[in-house]
Amino acid sequence: MNWQVYLLPYLFSNAIALLILLAAWKSPRWARWSLVFLFLAASIFNAYTASTTPEVYLTYGEMSIPLYTRFIYGWFADHAQLMVTLIAIGQLTVALLLSLHGRWRSLGMFGGIIFLMAIAPLGLGSAFPCSLLLAAALLILYRHEAKQAA
Repeated sequence: MNWQVYLLPYLFSNAIALLILLAAWKSPRWARWSLVFLFLAASIFNAYTASTTPEVYLTYGEMSIPLYTRFIYGWFADHAQLMVTLIAIGQLTVALLLSLHGRWRSLGMFGGIIFLMAIAPLGLGSAFPCSLLLAAALLILYRHEAKQAA
């Protein structure tokens, strides 16, 4: 694998994640809308890619922890289009829920955290630790909203 191909996107993704994490403390509204945009953009990208070239997702197998590698080269390899389409629907759902208020927004935050933690073992494929930084931002946003509601 040519790791240099991934270097700039990796650095960019982690820089954005750090910016959103900082914004979660300083400007929660900006951070939340940034996450809405991020999940929406990922949903559109994944839905399009799943419908046109789903085989590209198999490259994540060589970047992942062994358990994920076996899954990607096993069952997932035969069902990539379906799985990534379902992931895109989940990402769209998180984006929509984050744009709402109250319990719906909280549900979106928890869904986003679960999703981001689930992709962390993809390693370089999820720009690790980017997904964990974004999950931490969602947790900070949740706590911020809980304080305001109290």
